Amino acid sequence: MSESRRRRCRLAAGFIFRNSVVRKIVLLALSSLLTLTGLLLLFMFYERYWRWRDCFNELGRCFDPVSQDVYLEQSGLVWGGFAAISLFLGIILLPLLFRSGENAGRTRD
Repeated sequence: MSESRRRRCRLAAGFIFRNSVVRKIVLLALSSLLTLTGLLLLFMFYERYWRWRDCFNELGRCFDPVSQDVYLEQSGLVWGGFAAISLFLGIILLPLLFRSGENAGRTRD
């Protein structure tokens, strides 16, 4: 790919993303996706760890005799960590969504 073609592609992509409507739609979709994923992971954190937090033995395991499942204490760190990261990123994108379109792609010098 030639240098001029690369430059044109970058300019086109930058122009499309700096367009206020397209930018807001992309940020809203990304923020919604990350927030919904975070909520799903938060539900999994509750189901796989939080409900059973008093049941874990010294090996970090909990056996549920009703469903005959074994829950691991380490799953709380995994589900909770992924939920926190996803929710954090989803919420961080919200202020970018509400910035004015004219200042969206510029940085302060």
